[in-house]
Amino acid sequence: MYTWVPFFEELGQKLADYENDQPQLVTLLQQAGVKVGDDQYPDGTSGVLQVLDPFTFFSLCMKHGKDKQLKFLAALKHSMGLAAAAPTDTDGVPTAPAQRAWLFRYAKDREAGDVPLLWQLYHQVQARQVSDDTFGQALALHGVAWPKLTQGLSCLLPKEYLPLNKQTRPYLAEAGLDYSFDSFGEYEGYQADIRAHFGKPLYEVSYEAYLANQAATSDISETDPLDTGVEPDTSPSPVSAAPAFYCVGAYWEGDDQTNRFVKEGIWLNGYDDKFLDKVKEVPVGAGIVIKSAYTRKVKGTYVSAMMIKARGRVTANPENGRLLEVDWEPDFAAFELIGKGSYRLTIHELWRPEHIAAMFELPIVVTPPAEPDLIDPGAENRKVPAAVPYALNTILYGPPGTGKTYRTIEIAAHIATGKEPVGDSAKEKHAAAKATFDALRGKQTDFVTFHQNYAYEDFVVGIKPSLTGGSLGFERHEGVFYRICQRARANWAHPTEPLLNYVLVVDEINRANMSRVLGELITLLEEDKRLGGANELTVTLPLPATAADGSTALEQLAVPPNLYILGTMNTADKSIALLDVALRRRFEFVGLYPDYEVAGLQPVARQVLRSLNDQLLEAKKSADFLIGHALFLDKDEQALPDVLNRQVLPLLLEYYGGRQDLVKKVLSTALPATMEVDEANYQLRVKPKQV
Repeated sequence: MYTWVPFFEELGQKLADYENDQPQLVTLLQQAGVKVGDDQYPDGTSGVLQVLDPFTFFSLCMKHGKDKQLKFLAALKHSMGLAAAAPTDTDGVPTAPAQRAWLFRYAKDREAGDVPLLWQLYHQVQARQVSDDTFGQALALHGVAWPKLTQGLSCLLPKEYLPLNKQTRPYLAEAGLDYSFDSFGEYEGYQADIRAHFGKPLYEVSYEAYLANQAATSDISETDPLDTGVEPDTSPSPVSAAPAFYCVGAYWEGDDQTNRFVKEGIWLNGYDDKFLDKVKEVPVGAGIVIKSAYTRKVKGTYVSAMMIKARGRVTANPENGRLLEVDWEPDFAAFELIGKGSYRLTIHELWRPEHIAAMFELPIVVTPPAEPDLIDPGAENRKVPAAVPYALNTILYGPPGTGKTYRTIEIAAHIATGKEPVGDSAKEKHAAAKATFDALRGKQTDFVTFHQNYAYEDFVVGIKPSLTGGSLGFERHEGVFYRICQRARANWAHPTEPLLNYVLVVDEINRANMSRVLGELITLLEEDKRLGGANELTVTLPLPATAADGSTALEQLAVPPNLYILGTMNTADKSIALLDVALRRRFEFVGLYPDYEVAGLQPVARQVLRSLNDQLLEAKKSADFLIGHALFLDKDEQALPDVLNRQVLPLLLEYYGGRQDLVKKVLSTALPATMEVDEANYQLRVKPKQV
């Protein structure tokens, strides 16, 4: 037994060689067969992990079963050139949580100093000179708490540190070794107390705690924990002996954090100033479920409903009012409860036995009411945004340079906030709208530009190739529409929270194959087909969704009524008449054309623009090919030649099929007396007239 101890000690020292070559450390794990996982970057992409600390290294090795652990360690012995014999057991080694093995966050959320801090702590551990400050900083990292950090310490120096986790805590408490400390120095003193009490190596104490905990779990599972006198027809829930039960929320500003919490083995209070005392009171061992509360129409009446999305047991509470460590059930299947209470706050302690039994699936007889027990008035009292004068689906169309994209930002900000942009001038109003749009982007607003290769898989959901550990594979990709639709739906489904409007701006909407991009969404976008509409519809997405426990199921998609689609369309590229009829009747079209009275259009520029457009309208018999005022804003006579040469001339040549003679005639007619058209070197150019 305990053949792993000398191996871990040498392995722990060897890791120092890889501090400046962390990608190689990742590669060694992958070559040994360890599933490391991909990193996620701020731009929405993912890729091979490029950073790794010693604590996470051990955590990744130990997140698998015993047989795989020994296989990995044997492979690492050869690849890292270790002298110690490969272990034949891992008795007493703490097992890491499979879905939350990292001690740092994804790159998109990670601070630059997070991983270096863990390396700094590692060096202090090896030197036996750990400072309270460094340890405290590491302990404060997102998702890191005493169990994770002390498990890493016990792997690095198994003779000196005991992990404080769900295996050892009850064992130590039973031995009268309850603890309460806030620093590494106090933790280190606690190790001396444990050695003195048991008189044996700490790794042996760890293994004996595991055996004792297994025996206790076995004893509990053989009896009815609620003593109801009713023979259960299913095995008791893992939380059947919990001292208390809680249901909690996981929505932050419309984003569902459930998968993240399950992966990291935590639950976080999303508020800095609410529910702090309630979270501090949650006892270790408490049962906990993540719920989503909403209303459902039953027999013409709105009743309370909840989706139970995750369930587990609280393993640690640092009593800061924000964080709970949770051992989430790995194979949990979400289910819906109707008429079992309306728990809408971020955290509730449960007390009604029938609600506890329903949420935690305990073996207790519960007689459901004949009719739903609660009429939910939330929708009637809900705070809603101010009405806005825009349709749910709108396309701004017109010739180039008429300010379509510019205007969509202002409209999107108005829809999202319910307030028109404020400013002393048009520029100031637009600047305010742009600042609002940017602040809400990724939350209530988003922006995408269509192109010829844009497809359903980019917009809604599909699969895309990914490179993991040198192997090409495929992974689920959720498009911009899917993401904002889920955020809007989450907000719409919570009647006691203020209703928000969400806006997706689709620039150049006519440049993609719309039938291919939208697919079945073409039906769901109609107002009466949206959630809550007279003819509400959902569709089954073609790609299964993967839950946190690894299970897959086909996913239903519906579009909520608080999601606005705002597109732009350049009529010089494609006329409205050429758009799919199905698309045209589902969107409201608003035309934007040259405005000769707009602020910033100077007299000479106005004269040239009006003359050009008069000639184009006469020649083309269509306003689709006019030239917009935006190209000429704030351009004086001196700046006009550059605008005409760089932006207007290419358009005119395209409109007239490359006929330079016709373009020269149009320009010569429109130009003021101080300018002329030069045709030197076979190229038309506008220049000041030589006097």
